[in-house]
Amino acid sequence: RDMLEGTESDMFKMDSLTFPFAFAVLAYMLKSFRLLLIPTINIMCTIVTAFTLMYPVAANMDVIAVCPSIMMSCSLAFSIDYSLFLLSRYREEVMAGVPVRVAVEVMVDCAGHTIFVSGLTIAVCWFGMMAFPVSLLSTSGLGSGTAVLVTLLVNITLTPTMLLTFEDFFSKFYPEGLCNFKFCRKARQEDEGYSNLVRQTSAHSLASPFQEAVGRRASSVMTSTSRLLSSDNTCGQLLDSDMVDLNNLGNGKIDPNEEIEFLRTTTVWYNFAERCFGTKIRALIAVLICCGAILPLTPYAVAFHHSENFKLFSPRGSESAKASDLLADKFGGGRIAPYNLLIRANDTTNVLSNQFFEHVQGVIQTVLLNLDYSKTVDAVHGSGIEAPMYVNGHNVSLFPSGDMEKHLSVAECFVEKLEDVIAVCANDHCGEQVEKCENDKVCSRGFHCAENCEGDVECTALCFASIRDTDFRTLELAFCVTEHCLPRPFYLKHKQYFSQTTISQNVGHDLPTEHDKTRPDCTSVLLQFAQQIKFVKEPHIHVSKFSWMSINLNIAPFSAEGSEWLEKVRDAFGAQSQKDGYEYFLGGGDVAGHDMVQKVFDVFPVVAGGILTAVALICAFTFRSVIVPLRAVFTICLTLIFIYGTGVLVYEHHILDWTHFSGFSNPGGSALAWLTAAMIFPISVGLSLDYDIFLLTRVFEYRRGGFNDHDSILCGLSQTGSVITAAGLVMAVAFSGLILSSNPTLNQMAWFLVGCVLVDTFVVRTIAVPAMMILLQDYNWWPSKIPVLDY
Repeated sequence: RDMLEGTESDMFKMDSLTFPFAFAVLAYMLKSFRLLLIPTINIMCTIVTAFTLMYPVAANMDVIAVCPSIMMSCSLAFSIDYSLFLLSRYREEVMAGVPVRVAVEVMVDCAGHTIFVSGLTIAVCWFGMMAFPVSLLSTSGLGSGTAVLVTLLVNITLTPTMLLTFEDFFSKFYPEGLCNFKFCRKARQEDEGYSNLVRQTSAHSLASPFQEAVGRRASSVMTSTSRLLSSDNTCGQLLDSDMVDLNNLGNGKIDPNEEIEFLRTTTVWYNFAERCFGTKIRALIAVLICCGAILPLTPYAVAFHHSENFKLFSPRGSESAKASDLLADKFGGGRIAPYNLLIRANDTTNVLSNQFFEHVQGVIQTVLLNLDYSKTVDAVHGSGIEAPMYVNGHNVSLFPSGDMEKHLSVAECFVEKLEDVIAVCANDHCGEQVEKCENDKVCSRGFHCAENCEGDVECTALCFASIRDTDFRTLELAFCVTEHCLPRPFYLKHKQYFSQTTISQNVGHDLPTEHDKTRPDCTSVLLQFAQQIKFVKEPHIHVSKFSWMSINLNIAPFSAEGSEWLEKVRDAFGAQSQKDGYEYFLGGGDVAGHDMVQKVFDVFPVVAGGILTAVALICAFTFRSVIVPLRAVFTICLTLIFIYGTGVLVYEHHILDWTHFSGFSNPGGSALAWLTAAMIFPISVGLSLDYDIFLLTRVFEYRRGGFNDHDSILCGLSQTGSVITAAGLVMAVAFSGLILSSNPTLNQMAWFLVGCVLVDTFVVRTIAVPAMMILLQDYNWWPSKIPVLDY
């Protein structure tokens, strides 16, 4: 409950803080508060539609409780992201003097194509999580993938509909009185100046080189766009070289030289690109620097550890965290989640025999207490094992045998307490069974045999030894007394008859004390026997082949050390089963969680490979190239290496502990939260490819327009640089809110996601991708061959 409420609260706070910032960035990039109405409407439609589609799914299958919060975050983030891509292209075309309807067509053909490929890719990544055999991941993937697809469909249909329906309203930027800030007035003046330049009939009459470049480029864009969009061509064919008149460049086409001059004069991104990777030598140096900075993190990235530690998922300072810490401190880490070992004897062994008791005692010693465990701290102490034949670190036999000073027996304790049990309990709860026993010769003989022994242990043992499974009345009475008289409720009700301390008061010591070296009390022995030896009523009362014991580790079951112990003890019990024919079933503790996480990471390579293959095929089909998907996978791997490598350094090697900031600490020890390690991969692949596709689509647009590879790359980066940077900042701020969460798992996710967005926005997409494309030149589009204009 604490984890659920804390997670939902943190994600609500994150969305509340992010939404205003994202809209502020969107307003600055679009320079129009009117256009902000469109993403607002889109977000509302997306949320309503996505949650409506998920309702029947949730009604028919279990959906993790945090899935709605994740869906909400996806709807907000990607709606703003896609609105930025679409509306920035729309504004660019309108400001270039293109008619509104044509500008909307260009927006849908170009930016719409981009977000379609991006949305499809991200949805594939999210839906890929459904391959994980855990509802926490599969339902999150289903819900988030649905939200992304709905976001895509809403933006690609509703946005152009609103722009065309309210053409005059949305084509007028910065209405008077709506924005009077300094940057708004300045932007309005620039926009008016830009529009006036478009109306100039002669570019040569302009006063400055900047105005000259703007005028030539704007006039060219207006002419070429209006003419070329009369055919049914996609954005990739808007400036298709097949349509370019190589002998008549000026007839309605963007002049590459004018476009380059315009971008060189008006944007900082073109000049940045020229300086960083404008030549092959510079590009090679840029690639080597990027790879040299990231690839050394590979050993850390591929060697991450994952943990199911409860502390990683429990909010700091919550009641559950405080309770678990106090319990672990006072009674050992294993008290949080004790293990239960179910033992089934082989066909030749009777559970009610010294043979069974002694055999299990040997198993306890060899498998549990003497386990070859690599850690310096013993995982199990004798005081942490509660079993019928092993109480408080001491062996207990069923019947008296050996040195009585060292080995207490169940029979001895039963005789000692028999009078109290019969006097207080048997006559109240088992009167019918007592009467039947007195009328049965075998049962009566055994019953009176024990009475006539007058407390002599050896005599009583012989009486018990004569009892067989066929002695129905005797076992019926024994079962009734065991069921009603020995469990804790009876003990608590009649504790005046049990003056000695109980087992619950004797456990939890890290080291044996002098008191622990004494024999366990009879109350403890009888309670363990009554609770952990199974009696069966049907078809007749008899003792089953099963017994069980409780194991309280001295270490935290959910820690990395606890996981290692679990794997080793399972192997040890498997080997023991081969020797003695017994069956050992280990449950409780971290068994279910460990098996779940192990299954997740067993399929993790398959899921990762499937996602990378799917996105590679999407890229290959979109850009009709073999090299593009290979290069994309390589740059995605650079991002993954960076975030996993730095994540391991921060949360496993604790390199930022000196900051004393809780968001960089790891209460789970030296391992990542398993949910973070598994969930981040598909999300990061989708985010990385998102901006890559946006850049590549614009480069591809220039390349098919007849620009050479070098100029296409620099122009594409110049046109997308500010938009992608703004989108990346919005995403980074959105995810950074989680670093302030009280949940350690969300802190780790924040580090990974913010790192992914920032390194992809400012390093991989900005430097590595265009530099690699500069080096590859024509091979970028292999096997396609795209003609180049002679300019």
